[in-house]
Amino acid sequence: MLRICLITLVFAMAVFAQEPPDYYCLPNDPAIKYACGTQQDSVEAYYKKRAERSLQLGHRHKSMSTNFFIGGGIGLAASNALLIYAVSDYRNRKLRNDSTANEPVPDADPLPFFSFIGIGVSVGCIVAGAIFRHTGNNKLRKAEFYKKQLQDYQKNGKSVSLEILPIFNPIRQAYGGNLLLDF
Repeated sequence: MLRICLITLVFAMAVFAQEPPDYYCLPNDPAIKYACGTQQDSVEAYYKKRAERSLQLGHRHKSMSTNFFIGGGIGLAASNALLIYAVSDYRNRKLRNDSTANEPVPDADPLPFFSFIGIGVSVGCIVAGAIFRHTGNNKLRKAEFYKKQLQDYQKNGKSVSLEILPIFNPIRQAYGGNLLLDF
């Protein structure tokens, strides 16, 4: 029972995991080092790179979703046409053989089998297209978010702030302070 609870807890944490805010991952994120080159602390370069990357991935995923939708639609139409042809051909052969009653009707026709496989693959392509469309839209929304963050930073963020935090420890009778500079 304990294992099931632990597995459920880990699964729930994985499902509801969120990205940490940008100010938590800014100093240690390897994407910043790549995006910013020599200026590893440049927030503006970080937001530009993230916006461009999200925009590029969003357009790529939407393009892939369109291709999946087109391929799935064509495959579904062709597979349905093949299934209709196979069923009508079977009925015609059965009617011809009923009138002659001399020859048995062959039942081992592979066309319905292949048409069902084609329908399954086509539906899979349409589902994949829907998934790629959804992720593409999410990436485009994220690109807009990063562009807005960049505009806000350019408008308000280029300032310096100074904070002094006093520290007092009554047990050891020590005191001190922390100095926080924000650029």
